Amino acid sequence: MSYPIQVPGHDAIIPMIDHFLYRTAGGGSPPSLERLPPLDGTIAQLQDRIKARASDDATTNQLLRRVRGLDLGVLCRGGDEVAVAELEITGSMAPPKLHVLCPSTSSSWEVKHPPIIPCDAAREFDLGEFLRCFDAHAVVPFRSYLCWVDYSLGILFCDVFDESPKLLHLELPAKLPQLHREVMGRAWAEAYHAVGVTEGEVMKFVKLVRDKDEFSETMAPATDAFTITSWALRITESDGMMKWEQDAFLRSSEIGFDGFTHLPRTPLELPLFSMYEPSVVYFMIGQDQASYMYNKVWIVAVDISNGKVKSSSAYINGVGQVGDLCGEEALYFAREKPQCYTSFLTCRLRQAP
Repeated sequence: MSYPIQVPGHDAIIPMIDHFLYRTAGGGSPPSLERLPPLDGTIAQLQDRIKARASDDATTNQLLRRVRGLDLGVLCRGGDEVAVAELEITGSMAPPKLHVLCPSTSSSWEVKHPPIIPCDAAREFDLGEFLRCFDAHAVVPFRSYLCWVDYSLGILFCDVFDESPKLLHLELPAKLPQLHREVMGRAWAEAYHAVGVTEGEVMKFVKLVRDKDEFSETMAPATDAFTITSWALRITESDGMMKWEQDAFLRSSEIGFDGFTHLPRTPLELPLFSMYEPSVVYFMIGQDQASYMYNKVWIVAVDISNGKVKSSSAYINGVGQVGDLCGEEALYFAREKPQCYTSFLTCRLRQAP
């Protein structure tokens, strides 16, 4: 929950963020909602720190990621053991800072300074450039790790329950050649990439490419060809080595829309892995383009191993048509929903072994 606070002597209005941990009902226990201790201390403590900084440092990438929940994740272990963790990489040469809270054993955040260790020692790794450019797109729980994903720079794996955690850096197997944070916005990276965990605790990565590996910031016409490539992460049991293996490659011309003639033939976007079917990926597909957005949108499930569309569900049915909503609520969602596709897609917290 974010709410603005004014800092005396500064023009900027800074968001104060409260985090809550929700536990579903189970095992005879009712659902619960627990307010976590604030990461930044009290409002007065936060104001004092902002006063001590230069005014142009008040809003950082780290703060913006925190507002969107892109640096903080939750990992479960065993029965009720939970760790909440935030990774702080500020864009300076300062080393990473990891804030960890285990609500069942502590009422305060513990600060750790994990080193970054490349998984592939043979590849050149520029730590300074990494710290300057890292900007998380997502936090993914995977086995005993929380994983911070940057589609430009790769994934940081961290066992947040470890007393002396490390950040294991693994590059992604491929990325769009023009994908550069200073040029392309975050939304376009999310439109063409996804990291997810599917059945059997397998991490997968998918990439969409249009026009012979070129990047496009526009909603392309139906004639635009594209390809979908998927990789699975293999971990060697003996030494824990991580390696990506390609497991699917699909051309747009090979996708079978049998039984789904109502769907437009515009390019697929915003991939999301199924948690239960390893070869199924959900995509957004749109019709009736208005500027950068579509007025009609479906969510489609595609089996990328054989190229068949398995199901579709209307997501946005046109301006003013948003399910059973009415009045001001309907007007708000009709206006905002086309700009917030990913916010409405479901997710699940995974339990570590």
